[in-house]
Amino acid sequence: MTIDGIWTAEAHGVLGWNHAGIYVLENGRIRGGDNRMFCTGPYSVSGDAFESEWAVQFFGQPPTVFGESKEKITVRITGTRDNGMIDAVLQSPDRPEYQLRFRLTRRLDLPTV
Repeated sequence: MTIDGIWTAEAHGVLGWNHAGIYVLENGRIRGGDNRMFCTGPYSVSGDAFESEWAVQFFGQPPTVFGESKEKITVRITGTRDNGMIDAVLQSPDRPEYQLRFRLTRRLDLPTV
């Protein structure tokens, strides 16, 4: 199964899984966001392993999920792909002591227009 498609994301916090945006994965690039941020970056898949590094631009109210009041951060996502789900960990190089459980769920194929 190709990984290219439209995916939703969720982050696990103190109240359980929370919606974390909609993302388009296409030809090794990811683009997407939610109601207060937008991100872009490359991704790679090797077997079931998934890796990505995102440049995140906030346009809503800080702080970030790492408790920082920055407009721009970089995050790294590493995880495992299984069918239509990627179970991962999200980390910031600036705050390596914090790891956030993160998952992506495939929702749609990309349109063929």
